[in-house]
Amino acid sequence: MLKNLLNKMGVGGGDNQELNADMPEGDSMMQFKTNLRCGACVQTVEPFLDRIEGVERWNVDLQDVDRVLSVYGSMAPELVQAALSQAGYTAEQLPRK
Repeated sequence: MLKNLLNKMGVGGGDNQELNADMPEGDSMMQFKTNLRCGACVQTVEPFLDRIEGVERWNVDLQDVDRVLSVYGSMAPELVQAALSQAGYTAEQLPRK
């Protein structure tokens, strides 16, 4: 399912690419270090993040040196990373605290 969704989004490779499709159980929060720099960057990624099934809400802390994106809901982290990639940005998942 994850592989199909990534392919629909125009992200991902062929059949040889392995994806971790483990979904977190229940609602959770994930954080990502990004290269978003300003409000215009956030507006650019907004439609990409908003169309991910399972995302309830998200926000970006542009004051943090890591420009931390916090995503709330129940989705695979690869979907968030793929959405930012499609928008032209990077997202590196941060370890849970």
